[in-house]
Amino acid sequence: MDTSHGYYSDGGSEEDEIRITYSPDDPPVNAVADALAQFERVEVTELKPIYDEIDTEALNEIMASAIANECTVTVSAEVCGNLVTVCSDGIITVRVSDTDAIG
Repeated sequence: MDTSHGYYSDGGSEEDEIRITYSPDDPPVNAVADALAQFERVEVTELKPIYDEIDTEALNEIMASAIANECTVTVSAEVCGNLVTVCSDGIITVRVSDTDAIG
């Protein structure tokens, strides 16, 4: 458990999926970067900039609004070739994207 960020991995195969939690006090985009780096087994600095693929400010604002209004919101997007799902309940899941299988 990385207590300095409030994240921990709690399931899924390391090869197929990881799931981490993030604190509502922290911007979820930071946790997304950490989760992607953990999933890819690289340092965060080795990733492509996430803001090239998603609107990071919008993601942070959507999750902050959901938390403030005590509602559940889930956002999924393909980031760095992986499917990333962020939920306002503090869970982020990263898995291999299957968009190639969809066609």
